[in-house]
Amino acid sequence: MSGISAVKNQKLSFKTITEEVPGSSLLASLMALLADKKNGSVNDTARRKAWLLECTPLHVLVIAGVFVVAAFAVNLYVVSQQPFLGVVLSESAASDHLIVTNVKNPQNNMLKIGDFVAAFVSDERMVVLNRDALLRSPADAASTFSEYNRLLSEQERLYDIYTSPRLSVQLVDGSVVPLTPAADTPLSSLSLRYWLVNLFGALAFIVGVGVWSFRRGEPAIRLLALLGLGYWLSAFFGSMYLFRELVMPVAWLRIADVGNSVGSMLLACSVLSLLWYYPKQLGIPRMALWIYVGMSVVLINEVLQIIDWPLHTFNLQYMVVFFLGIGFAVVQWQQSEKNPVARAALLWFLLSILISTGVIVMLYFLPFIFGSTPLITPAVTYYLLLVFYLGVVLSVVRVQLFKLEEWCIKAWVCYGVGVFVLFVDVVLVYALNLRFLEGLSLAVLCLVWLYFPIRKWCWGRIIVPPQERLEYYLPQFIASFYSTTSVEHFDAKWRDFLVTLFTPLSVRCMQAVSDKPHLADNAFMLRVPAITQNETLLLIGRNQSTRLFSIEDTKMVDSLLAIARQVAAMRQAHEHGVSEERERIKRDLHDDVGAKLLTLIHRAPTPSDGEIARSALCSLRDTIYSLGEQRVFSIDEALADIRVETDERLESAGIDLEWIQSLDNTPGILSHLQSINLVRIMREVVSNILVHAYARRVVVRVGIGQASLEIAVTDDGMSTDTSRWVLGVGTQNITRRVNALGGNARWYRKEPGLAGVSGVTFEMIFPIKQE
Repeated sequence: MSGISAVKNQKLSFKTITEEVPGSSLLASLMALLADKKNGSVNDTARRKAWLLECTPLHVLVIAGVFVVAAFAVNLYVVSQQPFLGVVLSESAASDHLIVTNVKNPQNNMLKIGDFVAAFVSDERMVVLNRDALLRSPADAASTFSEYNRLLSEQERLYDIYTSPRLSVQLVDGSVVPLTPAADTPLSSLSLRYWLVNLFGALAFIVGVGVWSFRRGEPAIRLLALLGLGYWLSAFFGSMYLFRELVMPVAWLRIADVGNSVGSMLLACSVLSLLWYYPKQLGIPRMALWIYVGMSVVLINEVLQIIDWPLHTFNLQYMVVFFLGIGFAVVQWQQSEKNPVARAALLWFLLSILISTGVIVMLYFLPFIFGSTPLITPAVTYYLLLVFYLGVVLSVVRVQLFKLEEWCIKAWVCYGVGVFVLFVDVVLVYALNLRFLEGLSLAVLCLVWLYFPIRKWCWGRIIVPPQERLEYYLPQFIASFYSTTSVEHFDAKWRDFLVTLFTPLSVRCMQAVSDKPHLADNAFMLRVPAITQNETLLLIGRNQSTRLFSIEDTKMVDSLLAIARQVAAMRQAHEHGVSEERERIKRDLHDDVGAKLLTLIHRAPTPSDGEIARSALCSLRDTIYSLGEQRVFSIDEALADIRVETDERLESAGIDLEWIQSLDNTPGILSHLQSINLVRIMREVVSNILVHAYARRVVVRVGIGQASLEIAVTDDGMSTDTSRWVLGVGTQNITRRVNALGGNARWYRKEPGLAGVSGVTFEMIFPIKQE
């Protein structure tokens, strides 16, 4: 768009100039025409660039499908044009010569299965047949360019004699058998492996393009599409020469070999780039570009044959990419420590790499590099690469990572079993000089006797630790909810329990109704319904964001939620029954006992008796109010009433009172029941001083702690050692009332120090609610 705007601005400016300059109309017309053409060219370029991005996923998939089908038709045509002898030759374990293992062409039935073949013969030309004639790709067997060219020359001589009009085969015993090759290879003779490899390549390409068509613009998705393209190219060109009968034109062999190398290197470098960018970019933003530049250098060197690499010119680069990928993976693992979604995807990604590319490198490339025969065939490498590719797709697309994480643990265990068996087998074979089958048998016995018990212990302690099992938390869970004083506190208890169970990174409260717990955001979050309120708790990041939540977590939370709701229903029923019983008691006290006390007040023979009756009626009224638990008092109000009553009682007995209160306007409230208990505790304490202490002075100290009220009453009277006291009814009632307030009380002897007062001190502390 910026280019278009610039062209328009240039056009307008030129128009202005030509209008001001006489005689320039022709030049103006020519320049306007050129500007229109340039403008159209820019628009065409923009449209061409935007066309593919604007294609719907269905159109992209259709285009990719048509392309794959057309390419396979070309592949099939090339393969079918190769000469066909109908004779299957294989290496012989008992001889250096090749042996006939199958005869598919009836015209060559003079050859028998089991014949040893020495050479091809035609018009006084002879090509000796050995195991090099069975090579599928000279690039695998040759470690240098000179050896590669030698093998190509042998393939060329073999092809020339293979396609001669009069072809015969010379057997080891000296007899010559004429052969009649067919001009074309019948499709029925193509092996199942040829069709499977092409099918897998097409599948990888379609999956990569399909994922890209739905999620364009993400670097990891682009690399995933390139990875699928590399797999398809490798399978497309590899199937041309891997499953041929014996020979093919050297030019086609060379083209197919280079095409296979391009696909294989594109695949390897795409995996390496993925490990750099996914799940988190490690450093240099354009690292993938440099990786592909390095790939291009290697391919140019292979095509132009400039320099031989150490060890193996054609396979060393794959080993380098493999070990670089391990280094990138280690760094990615460290970087994703606090990102469980990325770590779960990376865990599955790395497992896919180890299962497929690790096996390919160890069993296919390493033997070539060290001059041995590969332990797996090229077709098996394509099967393993498909497993790897699908695993990468699952990890990058992040499809149900919470399930992948669970499967991944089991897959790692199975992978560990295989590695363990191979390791023990190799050790036994080399240490005890055993044969392969003997060593394998002993390795399996070691697996049964040693591994499975260890695995069971690890599974119970590490894979599923006790603290993640329901029975571990159930006793604590039930005790916690049964000890809750009110149903309103259940949701707070529920939240605290979930925090203890999962130690999430954070917990949020959402105004949403949900009946069942369920996973969210790739199992990074867990939505849990509240118990009594129409809310949902959102737990973010399990184990401080180091793990994902799982299906098992939702099942455990669902079971605990059902138990908690049953406990809440039982508690609500209990509180409802208690409330009804309390109302009945209130009515009985008010209508019966209250009425009788009121009658006593009016019929009291003396004023003192009337005063006692009034006091009893006031206590009864306080008791009735406490049963309702509706009124609340500020601490200042309650302490003021207690101070007035205490001062009056002590003054009437000739005892001085010193009231020390550390704070005025104390921020706190008491329920009516708390207020009544506090009044009666102080009343009983003063009564004990009046009856037993013979004191002349009393000091009361009041202080506020952290959400608690502290009161100490000290007298200067006579007393014995408090540790030898036998608590009477009064002191026992004081202790019970303090415990009912949720606090603690004690008596101890006070030495001189506080304003010269010594004697016995009563001290209590209990929690209060802040305003």
